[in-house]
Amino acid sequence: MANYHKYILDKKKRVIIGDFEAAYSKCEIVYPGQLELHTVKHRLITEICQRLRPNDKVLDIGCGYGYFTSFLSNNSQVDIYGSDISPTALQKGLQVHEHKGLVVADISNDLPFKSDTFDAVICLGVLALLFDKIEKCLINMKRILKEKGLLILSVYVPENPIGSEYIKN
Repeated sequence: MANYHKYILDKKKRVIIGDFEAAYSKCEIVYPGQLELHTVKHRLITEICQRLRPNDKVLDIGCGYGYFTSFLSNNSQVDIYGSDISPTALQKGLQVHEHKGLVVADISNDLPFKSDTFDAVICLGVLALLFDKIEKCLINMKRILKEKGLLILSVYVPENPIGSEYIKN
């Protein structure tokens, strides 16, 4: 198990710890997959963003270091923002790439954006760690998304996931 996992989840006790700030502060790299920008998932999302109108507003929730946020900024004409719960993640990302639209925010609390702000909201791999707060997260995303906006989700759900008691049939 990767070193950062001890701050995020305890598989033996089957609990989500969720100390993302400690993970980003104490580990060299958290979720190495966020650095892989040429996966099928990332290529599809990039293509979707390239088809949006110039200056449409897009939010990448749980952007971590902001690599994909920066990639989209450089490979589309959308106005892209990124949010993450960890200030350290965003600070480390800014050491690698310049990006004006990174904001510290917790999707499970009130997001610091006005209602109906974004034409698209991207949320990759975040909700699997928030099953106990998923309804609030979805309400928050809906609030900031414009009426005809796109919601792009990616949720990895392993067999018998931690927090499965919150998943309704």
